[in-house]
Formats: sequence, C-alpha cells, structure tokens
Amino acid sequence: MMAIFHYWKRISLQSRFYILLLHCLIGTLIYGYIALHSADGSLPIDAAKLRMTGVFIATFISALVLISLLSHSVTQAMSDIYEGLNQINDHHDWNMRLKVYGNDEFSKLADQLNYLFANMEQLDQRIKAKTIHLEEMNKQLRDEVENRQKIEMQLEKKTEAQALLIERLGTTQIQLAQAEKMASIGQLAAGVAHEINNPIGFISSNLNTLNDYSIKLVSALDEYKNTDHIDDEIKSAIIKKNDLTFIFEDLPDLVKESKDGLERVKVIVRDLKDFSHVDSGEWSAVDINKAIDNTINMAKNEIKSKAEITVDYAVLPNIEIIGSQFNQVILNLLINAAQSINSFGKILIRTRLHENNIYVDIRDNGSGISPEHLTRIFDPFFTTKPVGKGTGLGLSLAFGLMKKMHGEISVRSEINKGSCFTLRIPVNAMELNKSEVI
Repeated sequence: MMAIFHYWKRISLQSRFYILLLHCLIGTLIYGYIALHSADGSLPIDAAKLRMTGVFIATFISALVLISLLSHSVTQAMSDIYEGLNQINDHHDWNMRLKVYGNDEFSKLADQLNYLFANMEQLDQRIKAKTIHLEEMNKQLRDEVENRQKIEMQLEKKTEAQALLIERLGTTQIQLAQAEKMASIGQLAAGVAHEINNPIGFISSNLNTLNDYSIKLVSALDEYKNTDHIDDEIKSAIIKKNDLTFIFEDLPDLVKESKDGLERVKVIVRDLKDFSHVDSGEWSAVDINKAIDNTINMAKNEIKSKAEITVDYAVLPNIEIIGSQFNQVILNLLINAAQSINSFGKILIRTRLHENNIYVDIRDNGSGISPEHLTRIFDPFFTTKPVGKGTGLGLSLAFGLMKKMHGEISVRSEINKGSCFTLRIPVNAMELNKSEVI
C-alpha cells in the first residue's frame, strides 16, 4: 500500500487524472456487461441488480478515494504555492523560496518560480547598484556635456580631448542601456507578480470547490451504505440532496479551468525568463512578430489600465539582429505610448515588409508631441515629463540601439491626435554589420 501511495505522489497530475478516468471507465464497462447479461436472460434480474449495485458502490468508493487523494495533493500543493507567494508578496523578499516536494506539475511550477525569484533577487541587486551608478553617471554626463559645449566654443584646437570625451560618452551609453533595461524589468516585476497571483487565486478557489464536492460525494456514499433497500425514489432523493448532478457536470469545467490557469502561469514565467535574459549583445535569428508579442506580454499589466493593444502582423522572414535590444526598443515605445494617453485609448502595432526592409509602426491616440519638441525627442536627457518622472534617456537609447542594428526610428505626431513611431530594420542587417567590421 505504501508503495502505491509513493507511486501516486511521484506521477504527474495529468497521469492521476487519466488513472481516475480509466478506473471510472472500467467500472462502467463492468456495469454494462452485467446489464447486458441481465437483458438477454442469462443472469437473473435480482442477481444482476445485486451485482450492478456492488460494482457501482465499489467503483464509486474507489473513485472517491482517488478523487480525495487527488484533491488533497492538489489542494496541499496549491496551498503551499499560494501561501509562499503571499509571503513573498507581503515581505517583498525575493530571497524566500517555495516548497518543492516531488516531480509533478506543481513541484515543477514551484521550482520554476524559485528560479524566477532567484533571478529577480539578482536583478533587484543589480537594479539598485545600477540606479546609484546611473545617478552618478547622469550628473557626470551633464557636467561633461556642459564642459564640451564650452570647449567647442572656446577651444576648437583641442580635438584630442573631444575625442576622448566622445569615447567616454559611448561607454557610458552602453552602461545606461543595460541600466535602463534592468530598470524596466524592475518596473514590470510587480505587474508580473499580479498576473501570476490571478490564476493562482482562481485555481485555489476551484480546489476549495473540489473539496466541497468531495465532502458531498462522501456524504452521498454514506447514505447509500446506510440504506438497506435503495429504490429509484431514494436514489433520486440522495442525488438531489447532495447536488450530484451539478457536481458531475461541473467537475470537468473546474479541472479544465485549473489546467488553463496553470498553463497561463507557465507562459508568464517563460516569457519573463526569456525577456530578462542578460543581454549578451549577440546577433541571432529573430521572429519580429513573436518578439513583439513577448514584449507585449511583459508590459501588459503596465499598459492595460491605459490602453487597448491591437496588432496587425504581416508575414515576415526571420532576420538576424540583436534580439534583446530590439525588445528594449519596443518596450520603451509601448510605455511611452501608454503614458501619452490621458484617460483610456488605443495602441496599434503593425508590421510590414517593403523593399528588403521590415517596418514596425507603433501608433497611439494620445496627446501627441508639439512641433517644437519633435526635433529634440531623440536628444539625450530631453523630456517633457515632470521632474522625477523620466530621465530623458528612453528614446535616445532606442535611437542608438536601432542605429547599431543598421536601422532607424522616425516619428509623426499631431497634438491631441496621437503619435506614430516607425522602426525600419534591413533584412540584411547582419551582412551590413559584418561588412562594417571588415
């Protein structure tokens, strides 16, 4: 018996469901077999009824035991995960970990979440360090830019000093790009935690409902056991009293809804893992449409209260670019678009292929950009946001990243009608990069 119990804990949740369904199917087949023999007269009716009742009760009892074991294991696992997530959310401590018991789906989910929390802990430390470094570098950059302007006006002959300053600015821009990415991930972390808590919450609710159903099924079974003679009237009364008809109809929906919730958590964890991968700066084949979807999933919680996102994708070839930097550009443009909308608006993302170039349009119906600002929006530190609401680096970094991939970014805008940022990426960006290196 202990070996069976350990085997039950070791197999996956899906396998447990299949065992339960197979068990019920076998019981039904035996029940039908007895009924057929009774119908053709080879088995007396009384004996058939007795056997059919015994088969039904045996099947029902063992099914209840399997359901109880399944409900208990699922309830315990989800309760541990839900409690662990609440503790992490309450204490804001990414160093805490969820309990991992075995190799089933819940244990794998807990293990993946622990992996996510370990990454988040590292990212949190990096963000804090980068934020301090960014503040120092911002101050240093402002001082250096001011000094550079004075030097250019007064001392045209000091070209060597200017070249050195440009080199330092380039190095700092690379560091700022990584810091901006870390800050964006940190900004999205609370939203991702909320997205995970939503499916976990209704799965926990479903498990409570399953627990109630188990109690009712056990109660119905007790009534069957304690009744000497069960006729159709008593049977109907027991079914009605314990609401068995509704339970049997609702059980598949509860199970399906819970599995869909687990799949949603799995997708969120996978997308965050892919998006938060440390930027190696390597060129690789990228599906532009899929990369945009991945970024939308990461920013969805930040944007959904401000705008509805719609997409219009063309069939595009995979192209070799720096994927993580492309994702960062899309994220910056999406957040800017949402912030430009005063109440609730729309954001349209459209991709197209034209003359060996891929174009990505990100259009919003926000407040727009005034003509006097359009020529400066890609300048470092230029921002129209209130003090403390923006660094003025997002669009400047996006401009630099697109240029690094031999592309470009442009904008069209009208006051009170919205803006449209357009990215152009050559299909042969990788070849252009190789020829430039040579």
